[in-house]
Amino acid sequence: MRLHRQIEGGNDATDNDPDLITYKTPATVLGTGEVNLTLDAGIIENAGRNNLGSLGDRVWYDDNQNGIQDVGENGVVGVTVSLYQADGITLINAKTTDALGNYIFTGLPAGSYVVGFSNIPGGYTFTTANQGSDDELDADADAGSSGKTGIVNLALGEENLSLDAGIYAAPGLASLGNYVWNDVNQDGLQDSGEPGVPGVSVTLYDNAGNMVSTTTTDANGLYQFTGLTPATYSVGFSNLPSGYEFTNSDQGGDDTRDSDADPVSGTTPTVTLIAGQNYPDFDAGIFTNLASLGNYVWNDRIGMGYRMRWRKEYRA
Repeated sequence: MRLHRQIEGGNDATDNDPDLITYKTPATVLGTGEVNLTLDAGIIENAGRNNLGSLGDRVWYDDNQNGIQDVGENGVVGVTVSLYQADGITLINAKTTDALGNYIFTGLPAGSYVVGFSNIPGGYTFTTANQGSDDELDADADAGSSGKTGIVNLALGEENLSLDAGIYAAPGLASLGNYVWNDVNQDGLQDSGEPGVPGVSVTLYDNAGNMVSTTTTDANGLYQFTGLTPATYSVGFSNLPSGYEFTNSDQGGDDTRDSDADPVSGTTPTVTLIAGQNYPDFDAGIFTNLASLGNYVWNDRIGMGYRMRWRKEYRA
């Protein structure tokens, strides 16, 4: 079941008063001795969706750069799409756009979300968001927002398939990135099997140290700044997971595998970008000396107190 739309019709004694997002009515002022029996809530069947909603929709090549999905403009495959909590930092889930440029997150409870787009093709940048009057056809994220939408309020059981991003080739602009990883063996190098770290804050600075833009690493630990005017920039990393610190920088002779963040400040050296350049080598390795433990909860259906390998197991 879910709430009906708020304030339908013109009779306050019979309409629905709570908001679909907060489930709260507007504020009501009561006079001395007043009795107000008009604050009602109507609920309706949720069409079999189990009260869960979904968010989607598409990344496309905006060939004419008008910010609108026009006939004949194709989707972009392989773009990483991240679903965040309302803070735009805490990662919930991640998808990759399919061959048509589409994506969807399903099974979502009512709440507030942010969607981020990253890992777009090199040499491309985001088109301008919120062009025209049709939210089904425009872009909802652009370079100015570091590829993230605004906060999206999803009602109970709602399906919102209007969160899009357009990209276009930008030969006169530049871009940079790239990666934050867990340096498990603390050697300062990206080794096979060392995973990326999602949710790390990344800040882009100009040559004077002024903040230009911010973003967060996606589910794979990647980040990207696009649509940059050719100039000199540096990057700072912050909001590391609790107990983590930066690994040593500039280890080995391969700049594509080392860490560029200063172990104390978390800031990289500067790089000067020229028109059309993509610089994918600003990385940061982090590590922790804290220990961990865990492992498994199972449904002990026959009460043996241990896992029976020959029986089918169920994760609780």
